[in-house]
Amino acid sequence: MVCNGLIPLSLLQRIQACRKIVAVDGGVNFCAQNGIQPSLIVGDFDSADPAALEALSAQAKVIRLPRDKDVTDLEAALQEFPDEEILLFGGLGGLKDHVLTHLFLLLRRVGSLFIIEEEELLFGINDSMGEVLLPSGYQYITLFPLNGIARNTHLQGTLHPLIDTSKLFLLPLQEKASLEIGQGELVVALSKKQEKLFANLLHRTPPFDKRVLPSKKTFFPTKRGERVSLIPLYGSVEGIVTEGLKWEFGERVKRLDKNFVGISNVCIAEGFSIQIQEGELLILY
Repeated sequence: MVCNGLIPLSLLQRIQACRKIVAVDGGVNFCAQNGIQPSLIVGDFDSADPAALEALSAQAKVIRLPRDKDVTDLEAALQEFPDEEILLFGGLGGLKDHVLTHLFLLLRRVGSLFIIEEEELLFGINDSMGEVLLPSGYQYITLFPLNGIARNTHLQGTLHPLIDTSKLFLLPLQEKASLEIGQGELVVALSKKQEKLFANLLHRTPPFDKRVLPSKKTFFPTKRGERVSLIPLYGSVEGIVTEGLKWEFGERVKRLDKNFVGISNVCIAEGFSIQIQEGELLILY
């Protein structure tokens, strides 16, 4: 699957070698520019070049999604292939909330979804997989407990063979290494070069971001029509109540977790407020 993030041309042959190619929304731009004909195109096409979309649509099935929906374009594309192994290209570029949403997808599709970058490989692992042998050729490993603490994590091939991971953990990696989780799940990023570490993406600054912890109501001074994303960090967030957003939390939905992330909401007033009862919530706007 080709997304709208930055894709180096060094990955072009690997994309072309895939059995089936799917362009997700703005991914049609890369495909059109590099002579790739996808068999399926999925998206609401808010980031797709109209000329590229028209050129590729003649020989591809097109699933056109509405702008207002409960899933991202990538989630909708993945639903078309529930049992297949998926390689995701361009999954780490773009906005920080989209990147984090893609990481949650790795935890939903453990063992079958992989983000491919020029110097990095990302995937999910959980406690049902037993010992997982890590591919060679990578010098660093980042462990990210995006959906809560991972306990009794055995990491062979480093100087720290047994750890409990409650926050992002970065380690140098030996040639032969394996990973096993006693309880929980992790996003794993393997990197060939330290300066290219996936962890750096988490420090990419959006216009504003703030973490909300259980407390009294917190007010955010945004403008009407501004885009807002609510991302749960390190586990589920419970008892969410919002005021001033197009899709409010509080009555129908009060929880965010790896299966439902509050991306691309819209402020409908001069500012909005959020209150939560449990967890840690990242607000991007």
